[in-house]
Amino acid sequence: MNRKNESLRITEDVQCRYRTLQKNGVCLIWELTGRCNLHCRHCFAAVASAGASSARELTTKQAFSVIDQFRELPVAKVMLTGGEVMVRKDLECIVEYMRHKNKDIVIDITTNALLLTDETIKTLQACGIDEISVSLDGPEAVYKNVRGKNADYGKLLHNIQRLCDIGIHVDGIMVLNRLTAETIEETIDLTCRLGLSSFTISNLDVLPHSDFDYEGLRLTPEEIEKSLRQIDRLREIYAQKLILRTTGFTGTDCSGKQICTNKNILAINRNGMYCHCLNAYTPEEDFLDSRSVTLGSAFEYFNGRI
Repeated sequence: MNRKNESLRITEDVQCRYRTLQKNGVCLIWELTGRCNLHCRHCFAAVASAGASSARELTTKQAFSVIDQFRELPVAKVMLTGGEVMVRKDLECIVEYMRHKNKDIVIDITTNALLLTDETIKTLQACGIDEISVSLDGPEAVYKNVRGKNADYGKLLHNIQRLCDIGIHVDGIMVLNRLTAETIEETIDLTCRLGLSSFTISNLDVLPHSDFDYEGLRLTPEEIEKSLRQIDRLREIYAQKLILRTTGFTGTDCSGKQICTNKNILAINRNGMYCHCLNAYTPEEDFLDSRSVTLGSAFEYFNGRI
């Protein structure tokens, strides 16, 4: 790789997706549910979502209680994720309450977009959503290979177009793996034609403490290097049309048995338990229950361990 491309990589690629999306204040990563309407081949959450129920999820009232505690910290951004957040029937209520209590906070939803309707899109806009991150793996054949043959590609494109048309910022997201690597340029071109202003390509999350089997999906280091050189080239070509991000290809792997060193994030998992981050390893005994521990206390606890 030439030094120019390496410089571009260092500038654009970041160790932690959560860190770069909010540099000022605390970013709260909130896994509202483990349930999902899909069973994607590359997703470690698919193992847990297969048998997930709402039994351990925070109730609407408990979620409101957490939101009331935002004042304990300078929470600047909340990333609502899953599972699939749209399976929660109270999602709109939670977002609306969050916006009512925090006028300046940035609210981001990560979704596969298949459960969105024209009505819910308008409602989410009215509730004050700032950004929606939507999974976009590639052309239809690749998409169905990743998401399953019953995943509705036409509905995905329709909903992305609707989000863009009403002015919601949409960040396309793709996980680089053996299923998606061959159609990177085609996917980026599609992203531009749909009207998205940013696209994030993430490294495949490999979590040793997960039961998920990634064999067959992992690219070799040489294949990753080839893909990153292509992304560097495309970043220059599409510079006037698209913010093209890459995440997780440089820096320390957060998947090992270690505490994340990032001091401006906190997470709540699908069972309502505080942890430092959803990706970094957290020993079972270190989880804190948000039903009995305050947001400020949890943040202080995890940062005290760095």
